[in-house]
Amino acid sequence: MQVPKLTPLTWAGLGLVALAYTLLYYHPMLGGTYRFNDDVAQHYLWLFAEYYDLPWQESMYARTSAVIQPWGVYAVMKVLGQFLPPLEVARYGVILLALVTAGYGTALLRRFMPLVLALAISLFTVHLSFAVTIGFLARAYMIPLLLVFAYYLLTEKPWGVAGALLAAALFYPPALILNLAILGVFELMNLLGYLFFGRGRRCSPPTPRRGELGQGAGDVATPPWRWWWIYGLTAVLTFGLAWAQAATVKAHPDLGNFLPRADLLGLPEFQAQGRVPVTNGMNTPVSFFVGYFANYYLRSPFAPWFEMAVPFLALVLGIVHRAKLGRLGRYLLVLTLCSAGLFYFAQLVFPLLFLPDRFMTYPWNMLATLVIGFLAAGVYHLLPRPWWAVVLALAVLAYANYQRTPAGLFGYGDLESELPLYNALAGLPPTAVIAAPPEIASWMPLMDHHLPFISNESAHLLYFEHYHPYVMTRFSDWASAITRPTGELADVVAFLDKYHIDYLVVDRDQLRRKYSGLWSPHREAYTVALDSARQSPALLGIPDSIGTLLPPHYHLLSRDDLESQLPSAQQ
Repeated sequence: MQVPKLTPLTWAGLGLVALAYTLLYYHPMLGGTYRFNDDVAQHYLWLFAEYYDLPWQESMYARTSAVIQPWGVYAVMKVLGQFLPPLEVARYGVILLALVTAGYGTALLRRFMPLVLALAISLFTVHLSFAVTIGFLARAYMIPLLLVFAYYLLTEKPWGVAGALLAAALFYPPALILNLAILGVFELMNLLGYLFFGRGRRCSPPTPRRGELGQGAGDVATPPWRWWWIYGLTAVLTFGLAWAQAATVKAHPDLGNFLPRADLLGLPEFQAQGRVPVTNGMNTPVSFFVGYFANYYLRSPFAPWFEMAVPFLALVLGIVHRAKLGRLGRYLLVLTLCSAGLFYFAQLVFPLLFLPDRFMTYPWNMLATLVIGFLAAGVYHLLPRPWWAVVLALAVLAYANYQRTPAGLFGYGDLESELPLYNALAGLPPTAVIAAPPEIASWMPLMDHHLPFISNESAHLLYFEHYHPYVMTRFSDWASAITRPTGELADVVAFLDKYHIDYLVVDRDQLRRKYSGLWSPHREAYTVALDSARQSPALLGIPDSIGTLLPPHYHLLSRDDLESQLPSAQQ
């Protein structure tokens, strides 16, 4: 299938369409001043400290926030952070990745289907992948890296494949592992096809030029090992680069080495109710993921069987039109097998390959859109007419908006009600140490530029030896102090003195109702401390005239405020 070359003007027009569609769909995240992904609180901590020249740049939280970033992500954030505030980097960086996704997706898919349909499927990929890309975090690079790699692999551009692997090593090593696995299986399939079906055979007409796809038998007409030295050398170099990054993280003095796998999986943080419920995936049968893929990524208003039938229909049409869709179908099959295989392999070596679900749930956003594209292309080839391609493209975009509406973007939009608190904290000295409920403390660096004593997100270093002694000790002391019963206010002051804390934020409603929005084991530690108190918490007995009351239910107290309420100070 000869693919006509597009002019720069045409590509510019396609880029404008992609940008307009992205902004139309993404505008809730841009328009909501206090709407952003919750992981921004952890991963942008170092950039906030640098951009605003905050006094806690060398704190453990800030140092570890920087060191866990892949080197490429760190470099991009640092460069963009020279011109934009960190929250704007988090918001607008997503658009850059959306344009890369749309551009490479269109360039790849137009070889298998009409341009208008290829663009629609690419926009659908942008659309569905927002669940991963919101926040412009390291994981946001997964789908663009997979798509760029797929483009160069299927268009047989070995140096492009090498560049895509290098980018994956720098920006998101799980994407490198998955792409290397795909490359290995893909080339093995090419080798077997050549050995058993194509040895000595010459195409008639001659072997297609590099980059021309959909020629069927031409795929195996030339030896598949002609680029082995490029792929082999790149694989060794990129894997070594990713390993060097991991070694740098492990060797950081604030982190220490990984905890042993058995110790990690025995911790409450990794159980069903924990911060990262890894055990959920490890105890789930394969059959669940088959249904999960259909019901979540291919959900429809029709009967459940329809969602299960979509991949089957795509497969049937792919077989019927294998001369036009064959290599894309092969890639989809290999992506499916490699993502599922790595999901299970990562369980065996956890945490060496990080979270196992990263190899499946993130790539499956793209896999779902390509399955829909495969189905739409198969339907188009039953009636290859321009008007039919336009109808199918509109149907794809309509389905994309059904799948995930703008209101369903994965963001965090609940901070506006907390503005009185954060505004009050912003007025405190920049060097002040503040202890607040961990649920709201996570956002302090972003909202008022103070480093929290302890938070849900800012100390998210669950896998390392030094995390638990540091964080659990702090949290245990905080939970014990905040729940001290009436008559034991001196213990609260002693807690402030121990950690040189200047201010304490009390959530009165939380103390009265004895609830917690924390994750295990912090939630249990907090509620047990409340339940074990013989009387009402001492901090609920502080008069309204002391400190500052802030809506909706906060009490901001300084160390001097609390000390003034001690019996010795009142005598």
